[in-house]
Amino acid sequence: MIRLPEHISLAEKMDRVDEIINMLDIRKCVNTIIGDMFERGLSGGEKKRLSIACELLTDPDILLIDEPTSGLDSSIALTLIKQMKIFATKYNKTIIVSVHQPSSQIYHIFDSLLLLASGKAVYFGGAHTEPLEFFEQMGLNCDEMYNPADFYLEVLTGDQAKIDEIVCAFKQTNTPLMNKLSVKQNIDGNGTLPAIASSYSGSLKRSGPTSSIISKRYSCGTVVTLDELDISHLKSSQQRWPCGFYTQFRMLFWRNFKQSRGRILHLYDVIHCVIIAAIVSMAFFKISADAKDYRDKMAVCFFCVAFWTFAPALEAVLAFPAEMDVVSKERASGAYRLSAYYFAKAVSELPLLFLMPTLFYICVYWVAGLNGVREFFITWPVLIMSVYSSQGMGLFLGAAISDVKLAFAAGNTVLIFSFLFSGFLTQSIPQWISWMKYLSHIHYPLSAICLVVFDNMEPLSCNDTSVKDLAKCSQNETAVITSTDILYEAGMVLPVYCYLATFALIFIFLRVAAYVALRFRSHIPQ
Repeated sequence: MIRLPEHISLAEKMDRVDEIINMLDIRKCVNTIIGDMFERGLSGGEKKRLSIACELLTDPDILLIDEPTSGLDSSIALTLIKQMKIFATKYNKTIIVSVHQPSSQIYHIFDSLLLLASGKAVYFGGAHTEPLEFFEQMGLNCDEMYNPADFYLEVLTGDQAKIDEIVCAFKQTNTPLMNKLSVKQNIDGNGTLPAIASSYSGSLKRSGPTSSIISKRYSCGTVVTLDELDISHLKSSQQRWPCGFYTQFRMLFWRNFKQSRGRILHLYDVIHCVIIAAIVSMAFFKISADAKDYRDKMAVCFFCVAFWTFAPALEAVLAFPAEMDVVSKERASGAYRLSAYYFAKAVSELPLLFLMPTLFYICVYWVAGLNGVREFFITWPVLIMSVYSSQGMGLFLGAAISDVKLAFAAGNTVLIFSFLFSGFLTQSIPQWISWMKYLSHIHYPLSAICLVVFDNMEPLSCNDTSVKDLAKCSQNETAVITSTDILYEAGMVLPVYCYLATFALIFIFLRVAAYVALRFRSHIPQ
């Protein structure tokens, strides 16, 4: 939908898809997931053909395929090459394939052959008798019952001195390579270059005049390099994206939603969430409503925030590294904007991340008896925002750090730091590092939730053993402890709106930072 221009109707696009499916013989693969190391899907040969099919959508004149037969058995590899041959002949295309040690059947399908050794051209020309005759001139004969491809590979991986001799001989002869890279004599009066002849199975299919790419006259026999081509007017006249931002966003949203649905809402993850919710509910069943069990209430709040910070963050760290190869390939082909991809990915996962934390919090909140209905509907959005924010942190780390292991380790480090300085695990942090709690990602949602949960809590006398260790009680044994005093001792000293406003700014910052990091990632085409 996004590789083909918007002016093409949906019916025409689907006809194009069906045509390619039939041509590559992958009709049986329709509505089948591609699969990965965790889930079975297409076979190796079917994945190769699917990758080629994606490139055929735009009807390219030249198709460059890198090792399409690697990892395939001889039968599937032969079938794939035959289909490519049929495509080149039927649709008048040029197909260039890099292939290592092809079978004799595959080798004899090729029309032209380029042999390379250590990055140097050893031979270029016809693929049938011409290369054998060339090597015979060098005193190298191939047995009639021997696969020519094996013979070439054996020669070109042998003695380096012999290889250098062959390279020199190739340069000195009037090879087809020199003829094909040289400009023909029939340059027209405007000083332009006509289409260069090709001996491949299909010549380039031209949709219009293509000889105006050179703006100066070349003499006969001049080799044209890419730097000498004046293509600035072509770049300015071509539309960079086949479709607009909305179409790109809509289709990428749909694709990422389907991909993420099975990953985020996997059956095992749902079962894991239910089991953890049941265990927490049993451990904190019906906490009393007064301040005697304030540490238990704070523990429930901490666990809910910490649990739904750790899982989304670490999962998001691995999101970009798993998709970078595909995104780089699609972006390099000019399929969509990077901004469309990022916003589609970020938005499409929000409804998926919403479900399980909500069910988890509903169960734990009411079984533990944290507070009333009003407090639930205030704290629940804070928890969901914490989930989204932690995912943003994971996306930022995954985008900023290209090494997967390093990104995962960085994510663990940041989360452990957030746990330690959240204000719950320890309330005896040295004064000179107490400010570090404001760098904790968990501190803000935990403080906001605790301030709401402990609201309207009944005061408690310092004579009670649960609060007698507080600083206020040590100064006056007859004092009364309120929820504000308890939260102050835990380091939660700001009003609730301060925590919410700061947390909202952190959420926005992490999302923007993730996009900026992705934009400046070195191997992502701009």
